[in-house]
Amino acid sequence: MRYVLTPGMLGAAVTVVIGGFLIARLNLSWATSLAIALVKATLPLLYFVFFFKGQWFMIDDYEYQRLGEITLASGYTPWTLISTYSGRTLLVGLTNGQVVYPWWNAFGQWLFGRDYWAAVFLNVLLTFVAGYFTARTLEDLGFPRRYVKGCLVFFLLHAEVLAWSSIINMKDFVVLAFSSIALRSLIVLAKLYQGRSSYALSTFLRKAATQLTVFAVMCVGFRYIRFYVPFLLLVALGAWAFLSLPIRWRVAILVAAPLAFRWVMRSYQHLASFLEPSGLLFGLLRFPLTPRPWSIQPNYTFLLLPSVLHWVFFVPTVFAAIALWVRVPLARIPILYLLTTIAFFAVIPEVQGPRHRVQVLPLFAWLEFHAMWLAFAATDGRAERLDAALVAHA
Repeated sequence: MRYVLTPGMLGAAVTVVIGGFLIARLNLSWATSLAIALVKATLPLLYFVFFFKGQWFMIDDYEYQRLGEITLASGYTPWTLISTYSGRTLLVGLTNGQVVYPWWNAFGQWLFGRDYWAAVFLNVLLTFVAGYFTARTLEDLGFPRRYVKGCLVFFLLHAEVLAWSSIINMKDFVVLAFSSIALRSLIVLAKLYQGRSSYALSTFLRKAATQLTVFAVMCVGFRYIRFYVPFLLLVALGAWAFLSLPIRWRVAILVAAPLAFRWVMRSYQHLASFLEPSGLLFGLLRFPLTPRPWSIQPNYTFLLLPSVLHWVFFVPTVFAAIALWVRVPLARIPILYLLTTIAFFAVIPEVQGPRHRVQVLPLFAWLEFHAMWLAFAATDGRAERLDAALVAHA
């Protein structure tokens, strides 16, 4: 079964080209931005028109499509679904409170047509949003513009990003976008705290309030799509604070951590039933290395090439993380978030599939890019220039 090229599908592709170009253009040249936008819009267009057979699915993707269809068939628009009491009641009732992605599907179908691919094109656009905030994060960490641009291009054209975003209707790209924004706000807050002596009090409070507001808004969004992500982000920030800040902060963290953990477990008791701490060591290897290229399940075969590349890059990625940990102290926050995410999923066997790694794909892409940067830099002195730029920014 293949989809027919409709005006709605063509409009979705054009939306990705225009929207992706405008977002990428904030960091890249117009030619590079346009080329990337055309590639990312063309892949899902070709797939759904010429190659779609329904063999690659994630169980809940068709359910999200169905929920979007139901809400629109009930006479609501994306706006009235959230602006009217009856719309909100319908949406919450259909989704058990996890309203963000069904609404996203309804929005895509309202724009382009009531088909599976509508939300997929919107998710492609979200990769540009995640790329933009990843680029801002790298600048906040002190990396030079050439490095930031290279990493952004690498992420946008990353094999795993292209494979997932071009084929599957999945909420993980909304989570990825939210995570990129929230992580950047925490890094800016940490940077503000470190440089607080250089700001007037009013300026410091205004900047801090802005980032806290951004993080709070993202937490509200996470509540209705993947509730536990803010806890992983805060654990990473707390671990960074414990390792980096004065003793009084370490004492405060030691006191607060058990209380926070107890509150989380009491508030989300159903989560405890999925945890298997005894499987931590096995999960620490399984989660970051799934799927294995030689034993991919039929509904994951589109990940064959991405999985091969992921395995090839895995050891260099580890060394890149170590190098960044040593050279860029603030980079420990995203690295700790990545490690926290891996450890979290390592003790939940039911969700150790590759799709839950999508929310941290910008971090994997960054580490892979940094490994390549270091490898090529060894021959032309680029490593020394990068170190000099980072030292000057510190």
